Amino acid sequence: MSVMSDPGMLTLTTPLAKRRESNFNGASLEFGKMRSIRPNEMVSIMANRKWTVPKTLVAVLRDPVACGFFKANCEACFSDENISFWIKSNELKALHNVDGSVPKENAAKIKETVKEIYETYIVDDSSKWLSLPASISQPLLKNMSVAKKETYTLFNKAMDKTLQCLNHDVLPRFLASAQFRELESMYAKINAGELKVEIEGETPEVVTVIGQIDLRDENFTPSLEQALKDQFILDEFVEEAKRRHCAESILCWRDIQLYKFRFDKKKRPLEVKSRAWHIFTTYLIPMSKYEISYNSLERNDLALQLANPAKDTFDKVENSCLKLIKHDLWPTFMESKAFKSLANMLRIKAKEMTGKDFSNSKSCLIQ
Repeated sequence: MSVMSDPGMLTLTTPLAKRRESNFNGASLEFGKMRSIRPNEMVSIMANRKWTVPKTLVAVLRDPVACGFFKANCEACFSDENISFWIKSNELKALHNVDGSVPKENAAKIKETVKEIYETYIVDDSSKWLSLPASISQPLLKNMSVAKKETYTLFNKAMDKTLQCLNHDVLPRFLASAQFRELESMYAKINAGELKVEIEGETPEVVTVIGQIDLRDENFTPSLEQALKDQFILDEFVEEAKRRHCAESILCWRDIQLYKFRFDKKKRPLEVKSRAWHIFTTYLIPMSKYEISYNSLERNDLALQLANPAKDTFDKVENSCLKLIKHDLWPTFMESKAFKSLANMLRIKAKEMTGKDFSNSKSCLIQ
């Protein structure tokens, strides 16, 4: 390997690179640029708001969704320590100011993240131990017990070594993997406007508080808790919010309830993923149809999970939406004409559903 005079640029000339000439034809890796990709630089949408499938390492790392699929491929091959280390080290850099200084409000988090990186990737017998040359690992281990001031550059050499491994050994495998083909398929669907929720098995059931409340009470007014458990009340709540152009948090919260209720990777794997993609593309990407206000760091963390979403993937988003609903949207709705007519609306629905028992329904809020 030859090293150029620019410390941020390494030229890779190994025999392995020559065998992969089609992917890395004379290319050089600008490690300095890939050591620190700020949250606002990590985007999936490229030119003309089209989702472009990345095929180079820097493009994969700049696309948080693709990076998540890249990581999923590494996990499937039981070799995710390099990409996991890069992700965590990049998170550490993002906690600093652009010039590398430490913001006072992030000081504790930076210290905690440095400790996590050491314990997970650097020390012997760590859970995701990195195979690093002694020239890199030994200085890191010596600095472990010292109050390190330069936390921004602390893991630079280890990141460079990791990037070399990712580019030479891992990326070619990813480009030929099932995970990459799935990524291509999803991006193509998004660009063609064909992304939709794939219902598998039984359809979601209706849920309502009818049968659990006394609608003969002329003074009945639903609480927020009751509203969030009733499809009909929630529909009115959404429509009123749409009239005021602020329905995104309610819609997002409702879709997350559906996602969690229908979550079953064995029986409904396609539905789980399609619902996760629907939530992300509808509410969380910049300039999406019903974009909610959300922290860019946490949004990127969600993007990394789309390749293999968990039941609790959107819990933080759910709590954020619920907080806004409680303190802003619901009090406003209570002052509307639509709210004052809810009891009568429920009485009409009760008559329409005569003979149907919804009292024991434990479903979530629907459609």
